[in-house]
Amino acid sequence: MLAASAAAVLCLTGCFSEENDNPSHVMDIGSYRQGVFTSDGGYRYRVTENNVGDRLSDKDRVILYFDVLEETEAGRQYDIRVTELIDVTCKKAVKSNEEDIDPETGEPLGEDAIILSSGWFSGGYLNIEAAVFSKKSGSTLRQVNLEYRGVQNDTVRLAMRHNAFGETPVGEDGTIRDDNGFEIATSFYSVPSDWMLPSGTDSFPVSIESTWYVADELGKVSFKKIYTKGSIIRSGTGSPSMTIGVIGQ
Repeated sequence: MLAASAAAVLCLTGCFSEENDNPSHVMDIGSYRQGVFTSDGGYRYRVTENNVGDRLSDKDRVILYFDVLEETEAGRQYDIRVTELIDVTCKKAVKSNEEDIDPETGEPLGEDAIILSSGWFSGGYLNIEAAVFSKKSGSTLRQVNLEYRGVQNDTVRLAMRHNAFGETPVGEDGTIRDDNGFEIATSFYSVPSDWMLPSGTDSFPVSIESTWYVADELGKVSFKKIYTKGSIIRSGTGSPSMTIGVIGQ
């Protein structure tokens, strides 16, 4: 039987620090334009060697793995060799609405299982690694959204929403089994976050709701709400990265 819970927080930004200056192997998130990768932490990396070919093109958001080859400007600019990348989908949050739909697609936001595996704020974005069950043979169309539910009890309330369009890993016996043909797949998303902050604030508590499976003693599954808490921090103020920690299930 397959089961999963919220994973540990992964922090990608701020790779350069007083304790870890100019490492040779780095993973970071930012934007890529015309041969230059600019990280959320403000570092500029000129790509002089590319091991991923045409996969590296101009992107608003991308996670790069790379080797630092040379420092070209003290503490801020480097020549690098890109060894791998992860595409990041850049998507605006959906505000709660009576129809409970994605206004771009017109489709329901959905109630299918999705888990926030990791999250962090940087560069004016809420960056999310989200996991869902997906068919090993290739999934049908999926829709993932971050729903903005407003400010309640001095906390910005958000929710991960997933519409799998009828595709479910739960078998007729009510269990999730290895032979059901599903696996856990993860994707990365960047959601503009500065607008979520109440006016006049640079940092504010945030709670993110997601839904995952929990199994009873017979292996039959049901949905369980999981809440993740952290703080939104406005881009250009304070630390360049604010992680989100799993605090309750």
